[in-house]
Amino acid sequence: MLMPEVVTLGETMVGFTPADGAPLATARTFQRFVGGAESNVAVGVVKLGHTAGWISRVGSDVFGRIILDELQGLGVDTTHVAVSKTEPTGIYFKDRSHVAERTVVYYRRGSAMSRMRPEELDPSYIAAAKVLHITGITLALSESSRRTAHRAIELAKEHGVLVSFDPNYRPALWPEAQARAAYRGVMPFADIVITTEEEASLLASGLERGGLEEMLGALAQLGPRAVYIKQGAAGAAYSVNGEVGRVSGVRVSQVVDTVGAGDAFAAGVLVGHLESLRPELIVRLANAMGASAVTALGDTDGVPGRVGINTLLMEAYGEELPDLE
Repeated sequence: MLMPEVVTLGETMVGFTPADGAPLATARTFQRFVGGAESNVAVGVVKLGHTAGWISRVGSDVFGRIILDELQGLGVDTTHVAVSKTEPTGIYFKDRSHVAERTVVYYRRGSAMSRMRPEELDPSYIAAAKVLHITGITLALSESSRRTAHRAIELAKEHGVLVSFDPNYRPALWPEAQARAAYRGVMPFADIVITTEEEASLLASGLERGGLEEMLGALAQLGPRAVYIKQGAAGAAYSVNGEVGRVSGVRVSQVVDTVGAGDAFAAGVLVGHLESLRPELIVRLANAMGASAVTALGDTDGVPGRVGINTLLMEAYGEELPDLE
């Protein structure tokens, strides 16, 4: 069996959003989609011509089947997803991005993924990868999922696999102080950190920091050799092996839904490292991936393949990705 280059670990749910764009409180018809930070990253990696696998647990219910069918159809390896007969697949409902007081309602307590245990991991699957991608959501779900994430990181470090970490802070899951402590526990083992400005402030709290460049330096001191700070439409800043810079964002004609943009950005970063691109081009790719994601409703529907991303890169920055070998 061909082992994937990128392996991700985390929960994916079936989501529902008002089909007509009305607020949740008044909506009567809904559009269904599949969404999860880690599987979104895996899809983005696959669309850019690489291989990716997703480790998780789902319920033996219709929602679990929907998730597996969609991700398998998109080319993500799901051979290490367990199907539980006793715990459900998580679901959630969300307003569209344009709703002023946006509501997201989760039904994930006691979900199959929240009950995952470290002993369920296959060490050989992680050891064969080039990158392991973890987010703070997996750390927040439960004590057992947090221990599972830490074990996955241990396995990656034991076998020379790069560890990528995105805090992906969710206030609904845990308070800032608890999140900060958990993130700080991962930072020394992360090779790549991908974060927003707000999350960077949370991570760097108590450290000497001033402007964006100082914040990049503060985060780099915690352990990672590559730090990327997302700035939305403004682009992103980076610090890679001591090289610091900023890259302007990519403009799009219409923003449909911003959910999934950060995961698409992360997929661009990981592919950039897989292909040993120079830091500026890594961020250009990540910016273009994130911008594409906001043009469609589903978490990954707007993420293009290699031809599409090259067109966007040429329009925005005047350069394309090198050909895959």
